Amino acid sequence: MAGEKKIAFEFEAEVDPVDHIDTTVAIITGQTVQVSLQLNNTIRQEKENILFQNNVADPDLYVMILCGQDSSRKILSDEATVRFYKDQLMESNAQIEINLQSYANEQQASAADSQKYNFKLK
Repeated sequence: MAGEKKIAFEFEAEVDPVDHIDTTVAIITGQTVQVSLQLNNTIRQEKENILFQNNVADPDLYVMILCGQDSSRKILSDEATVRFYKDQLMESNAQIEINLQSYANEQQASAADSQKYNFKLK
């Protein structure tokens, strides 16, 4: 196949210069700890690291919760990467807490009931 020209294409991958998010997390012990969440880690990995460093056993009993400025509460999926929640985590008033899964479920149910019946919990 003489005379054929081969064309090579080079693509530059868009590289995100941010590889972590520095934030504070409120944990079940009542402490607030400064952490650096690695974007490529899963929520489970980060939750386990934070709890291990603060001597909290049984990380499977806990969930990581994103608290929005509008009083919303979102349980973050253990299987998702931190990168999946990056934009939400970088909001100026976003707060993160780690709490018992059963307590978090109760809080979400209460918030849903208050929205359904148009009243606010105090």
